[in-house]
Amino acid sequence: MIEMVIILSSAENPIPKAMAERVSAQIGCEIQHGVENKLSEVERLRKDRGLEWKEVAYMGNDEPDVQCLNLAGLSAVPLDAPLVSLNAAKYTCTRAAGRGALREFAEHIVLLKKKAKAQLEQDLIHRNTF
Repeated sequence: MIEMVIILSSAENPIPKAMAERVSAQIGCEIQHGVENKLSEVERLRKDRGLEWKEVAYMGNDEPDVQCLNLAGLSAVPLDAPLVSLNAAKYTCTRAAGRGALREFAEHIVLLKKKAKAQLEQDLIHRNTF
């Protein structure tokens, strides 16, 4: 189950800040601006919540995100991310940054959860049959 969504942004530029604020307002999540070292911050948040890296979903789009993309159980990048980030991610969105990539990743997570639930139910049916 998704416990919490937190947007970490290193951007100080007003346009990305405004976009992050809009997304935060739409989905009701926490946002932290000016995060210089995302790996350290994700480590802190992960430890505070008692999570393993395999329980972390992470989306990034730049070279500073590569370590988190590699460590997260599920990671994604927008279509227009640099090659180093594309290679590190487990999922590449079909949409570019600012063009629906974040929503696509959220929908991908929901779909994965539905598939896992359906598989669990199917396994229970098979066990009860024998």
